[in-house]
Amino acid sequence: MTGFGGVLGVELTAGRAGAAGLLAGLTLAKRAASLGSVSTLVVHPRSMWAGIVDAAQLAAAGIGDGLVRVSTGIEDTADLVDDFLAALDRVPA
Repeated sequence: MTGFGGVLGVELTAGRAGAAGLLAGLTLAKRAASLGSVSTLVVHPRSMWAGIVDAAQLAAAGIGDGLVRVSTGIEDTADLVDDFLAALDRVPA
């Protein structure tokens, strides 16, 4: 891999419902609490930190309701793109 790291974050304008819809719609990427694997993993940070860190601290850190973090794995790039596009098509606007 050149030019980019293997982890990215996207903030969906549909907030928590959008993040939940994206995660539910993926078939290749798996939900995880840790982002270390050869498989593509996704996590909704706001859900992980709820009850541990207050909302103001999360907001100050840029962790919104719609944030989804993705750690890319070794799957075929085209398959991952198709998976994410299909899941995003089902996310409410």
